[in-house]
Amino acid sequence: MKNITQDIIRYLTILLTATGFAGNAIAQDDAQNTETYQNTNENTQNTQNTQNHQTQQTTLGKQFNSLSEMIRQNMPEAAAAADNAIQQKAKAKATTVTPEARQYVDAIQKYYDNAKTYSAAFEQEYETVDGIKKTSTGTVWFKKPGMMRWDYETPEARFIISDGESLWTWEPTYRQFCKQSLKGSQLPSALSFLTGTGKIEDDFSVKLAKIDGNQVQLELTPAEPSLAYESMKFEILMPSAKVYRATIYDAMGNLNRITFKSPEINAELDSNSFRFNPPADARHICE
Repeated sequence: MKNITQDIIRYLTILLTATGFAGNAIAQDDAQNTETYQNTNENTQNTQNTQNHQTQQTTLGKQFNSLSEMIRQNMPEAAAAADNAIQQKAKAKATTVTPEARQYVDAIQKYYDNAKTYSAAFEQEYETVDGIKKTSTGTVWFKKPGMMRWDYETPEARFIISDGESLWTWEPTYRQFCKQSLKGSQLPSALSFLTGTGKIEDDFSVKLAKIDGNQVQLELTPAEPSLAYESMKFEILMPSAKVYRATIYDAMGNLNRITFKSPEINAELDSNSFRFNPPADARHICE
């Protein structure tokens, strides 16, 4: 059985790269240098060889005009290779749940295992290591199996929609969209978690960070970290075990904090709401 806890965790990690929310990204600048040399001796003709060198420069803090532009440029080949290397190295790592955290992990799991649908208003705060901050608000919906929809209302309208097979990003302001296959996507490894099943502890090591009354904070470390996320924090309300805030830390030290407001589970949600049909005048700018 698919569980919404896993979907929430995995969809949240997308937002570091797939919403265009992060002001920092990795880019490549290619340069070519040509070196020519000649060797002459009494028995041979002059020989000329040209050697091409490519230099990759990593640039942080690059600004993007739109979500779709970031999706096209955010994961160049070198960064994707590095991301894959991190995952491969971590695959053998076992996950653990500390005794202090066990009751809370089990409570979260039980609450969301019972949820066939989930919806909430959200506030998303992104902060870079150099202090740049940006806030967005909107509404999110999840439905088993593997469907989700993020409707951003401020600072401008944008949408992230998945029917469980494809991930659509739609920017009505720019009249442009992207469509990604969840299985074949070249986006960061966060997308590989989208349709996962199982328990929190199968994918994360969890320890208790803080207790303040009925508010509990857990620290989660993924068994397979990536450039998109290295660690997470869950803040939950007991005894319901609802996750009211999730904070994601990426490999560069940026944080992405999402606060859920007025959550509701098991409301009727039309599956058609998780499908996207591009308007006739929309530009399809990336796969």
